[in-house]
Amino acid sequence: MPIVIKGLCVSTTLMTALRFIHSARLKISA
Repeated sequence: MPIVIKGLCVSTTLMTALRFIHSARLKISA
């Protein structure tokens, strides 16, 4: 179970990071 929870936390963190980078790129390009 702990491994599954850790995997979910990592995937959520990666998605948040990608979204943050994407918005940052839009702000820089705009």
